[in-house]
Amino acid sequence: MKKKFNLKAFETLPKNLKPSDYVDILLFLAHEKPCFRLGYNHPSVYQDMLAWCKENSLTFIVSKAGFMYISKNFFLALIAKIVDDSTLNHAYIFGKILGYPTCCSKRIAEIGESKIDEYEKELISNADFQEPYHKINPEGYIEGYSLISHIPCCETCRKSLEKANSAYEVILKYKEHPSFEKWRKHWF
Repeated sequence: MKKKFNLKAFETLPKNLKPSDYVDILLFLAHEKPCFRLGYNHPSVYQDMLAWCKENSLTFIVSKAGFMYISKNFFLALIAKIVDDSTLNHAYIFGKILGYPTCCSKRIAEIGESKIDEYEKELISNADFQEPYHKINPEGYIEGYSLISHIPCCETCRKSLEKANSAYEVILKYKEHPSFEKWRKHWF
């Protein structure tokens, strides 16, 4: 039985997050990510997110580098922080902690963390994301309307499509809700 999406938690998110943060949180609340990381934000965002985490019985940890790791399990958030802070090659294990498909995590590990952005641009420019795989195109992540929060290993990644379909089902169910406006404009 599929776990229920927590609409109340999603609609009470702070309004000052980056658009990409909402994609990560949508997937987290859709039970497609066991942990997520918020990137560099204004200190007020962290204060708002701390209150949101407490309200929703979530654990968090903030790194010295300014990343916030959120999970239902404190130890998973802590491990995510430790792995992310590591100077060793950690793309594969970090991807797995964030709930990315194994194949995609392996691909990013092969490419190397320093070349992730280059790989993403190349994939978006050269791939032909045919339906239903158009749902795994990561192009809308920064703008906040993507259905996945990772870079797929290829343009026909079935595991990425499963995650995208899970997000799509939530958006379809709540498409008229104001919290889903960016997705509604893009997907419907």
